[in-house]
Amino acid sequence: MHTILTLCVLGFVFGGCPASGKREMLVGGPTIEKPVNRDVRQMMEKLNPQLEEQLSSRSEGHLLWSSSPLKAISYRSQLVNGNIYFIKVRAQLGRTFVYYHVKVYQDFKGNLSLVGIEGPMRIDDKIGVF
Repeated sequence: MHTILTLCVLGFVFGGCPASGKREMLVGGPTIEKPVNRDVRQMMEKLNPQLEEQLSSRSEGHLLWSSSPLKAISYRSQLVNGNIYFIKVRAQLGRTFVYYHVKVYQDFKGNLSLVGIEGPMRIDDKIGVF
């Protein structure tokens, strides 16, 4: 009993009780992957022109982009002197969907910066920290 209680206390300190199987995030670490919410959608709307420009300058930029906008699918976030968002984004190239992982920094004043892009990825690729 004492061992389980000790594990739970340590587990809560480092991101959730291991006995319960629940883990939202590690202290200072990113959250679990979640469906996109209104705030993340609005963030992506603001960054969409910059993101499209960077994606079309990549090697696959010669492919025909669809007129469909980029769509945020899911995200993780991390609080570090502002918020870092790791967002899974779907783009359409012709008739094919391609996925990218986008890193966005938001300072405490709400200013946004596109920090990095990974991909192309598959839809089932987990969003990593980069």
